[in-house]
Amino acid sequence: MTIDQAGAPYLRFCNHKLSREAIIPISQRLLGQIRRQQTELRSSYGFDPPLLLPRKRANPPGERAMDGHYVNLRIARWMTDCGICDACGRPARVTSHQFRHTLGTRMINNEVPLETVQRMLDHASPEMTARYATIKDQTLRREWERFTQRVNVRGELIPLEPAGSAMSDAAWALENLSRAKQTLPNGYCGLPLQQTCPHPNACLTCDSFLTTTEFLPQHRDQLSRTEQLIAQAQTDGRQRLVDMNEPVRLNLVRIIDGLESLEVVDAG
Repeated sequence: MTIDQAGAPYLRFCNHKLSREAIIPISQRLLGQIRRQQTELRSSYGFDPPLLLPRKRANPPGERAMDGHYVNLRIARWMTDCGICDACGRPARVTSHQFRHTLGTRMINNEVPLETVQRMLDHASPEMTARYATIKDQTLRREWERFTQRVNVRGELIPLEPAGSAMSDAAWALENLSRAKQTLPNGYCGLPLQQTCPHPNACLTCDSFLTTTEFLPQHRDQLSRTEQLIAQAQTDGRQRLVDMNEPVRLNLVRIIDGLESLEVVDAG
């Protein structure tokens, strides 16, 4: 462990795969844990051993590192003692190297630049780090195919192309483009990227409008406000305002019915 001139902590370690020393920044929380480990080692050995995780047995000078097999055995024992299971209820199996993959994937998911992830994981090439970006895209794709069932303004389900087909790949690209083009408070615009909207701010009467179950609260809230507006307009005798908002109300009812039916299917 080392600290720079500004007081920021870094971890110094040996990258055995590349046969070189590496230094990466660490958090204050990890720094505290490392210092507690150093205190315990000092108490056990009577001096500061050169390694943070020395082998437990037959290692008086503390110069032999704890091997990965032993670390994985300890992790397996802890997980068994804690009763940790996977999504199917089976005993979970985790290796120490998977923590490294988790870190890399989480950094990519949080839009950390690839070159920064490469430095943190001490990869030899950007191609190796790029695998994490591929994992992210594949994960998002699976989730999209599983959960992103959309309905239009008539509450009709928009079917997805079969997974693995050329059209499925094209639909995935279109979904990304559509969401990048315009963010709406209650759905997405399904127009092609190069096409401009001929009737802005009228999405709930537009055939290109698509939405998902995540926006149900917004639709319900808008339906309530629309119904209040129509009721007040009827009381005031403002028929033009009623006529303008009635199509929006009708489409909101259809949208909510369609999305609620998707929720029932997902729950089942």
